[in-house]
Amino acid sequence: MFFSEMINDRQDKISIDYSRFFENKPTFVTYFSQDSYSSTEEPSLDDTVGLLGKESPIKFNKVENFPLFEFEGTENVSEDDTDFGKDTVIEGSAAITPRTLKPLEEDMFIIEHDNDRNIFKVNNVVVDKISGHQFYKIEFKIYKKKEEDILDQIHQEFVTDYENIGSEYKTIVSKSDRIIINNLKNLHNILADFYVKSFIDKDLNCVKIEVEEENTYYYDPIITRFLRDNELLLRTDRKFILENIYLEEIDLKNLTKMFYDIAYKTSLYNYISNGIKGANIEIFDLSYFLMNNSSLTNELGFTGETILISQHGAGTEEIFDSEFRTKIVDNVKYDDDERKMEDIVIGYLNGEINKDNLSSKLENLEIEDDEKSFFFIPIILFIIKTVFNNLTIEKGV
Repeated sequence: MFFSEMINDRQDKISIDYSRFFENKPTFVTYFSQDSYSSTEEPSLDDTVGLLGKESPIKFNKVENFPLFEFEGTENVSEDDTDFGKDTVIEGSAAITPRTLKPLEEDMFIIEHDNDRNIFKVNNVVVDKISGHQFYKIEFKIYKKKEEDILDQIHQEFVTDYENIGSEYKTIVSKSDRIIINNLKNLHNILADFYVKSFIDKDLNCVKIEVEEENTYYYDPIITRFLRDNELLLRTDRKFILENIYLEEIDLKNLTKMFYDIAYKTSLYNYISNGIKGANIEIFDLSYFLMNNSSLTNELGFTGETILISQHGAGTEEIFDSEFRTKIVDNVKYDDDERKMEDIVIGYLNGEINKDNLSSKLENLEIEDDEKSFFFIPIILFIIKTVFNNLTIEKGV
């Protein structure tokens, strides 16, 4: 598949046609969505019971910068006759895109109107569909309350990522998760950029590592497959998609390819890709023997240098040695600053790495353009991406 085809294929997978919503500029509001799990009563109160106030059982989730599309009506001003005279009524309608939030009657939102921040209450919700996904048409009316009246009823606070509308990524995330997401983005991009700079040959579009004592380079099909299949060098800032690296597997001899297909299935990389936990892993014998063997090696000539295919099997230079493999199965850490990457892998394979501790475990991580980084950074990138995706990708998309 050509590079341009890969880009188009990826964009097709994550794009949904919401063009009808984007014909006009959205109106950004602070939206208060009823939290049915935290509320102690069904949200069917009228004003006499008290929808807002310290005694109200209703809780709201506050969503900042939420876009309402096809917004109409704040110019529709009328007056109702009441026992106390004329009462000004402002009402209108708007649309809420799929996979953002599900509006309920008596939700509220705040917008600027006539140089004031006014509360509007949703009084009707109509469900429709676009591209197979539900969207909502809401009708609303001004609500004669002040912004401070709702503050005591906020359960959680969220922010909106407008650029994610129509993609597989969550549009609304909690404020605390947003901080974690930004940290993971930065960590991923720093490590990915380092790996590309240190180990990617852009002319051949492949990974390679220099073995100085042999004065040559090695190409590793297993790491190439792991990086490519999991898109680990695809930067998290997707708007720069054209700058991303898509690795190609170099054609191997039939015997060599068969050997590496088998080696990959029993490799640490395959265990990680398939989410197999430490207690279910046999003490595998994955080692890297960086030596030229004509029966298992292709020589790739380029610009006067030679790249050899790294050979997996029993050898004198083990990257994943027996002690490390045993610690994975027994869930025992090194607790050594020089073995931070190993401890992260051990923790991940035993279900201990999550959004709340990954960033701190990666702090002050020392990396060099050496064999250890060559073999371990792809795994660390996979772990970061997994935690990142759990935070940002909508389930079932």
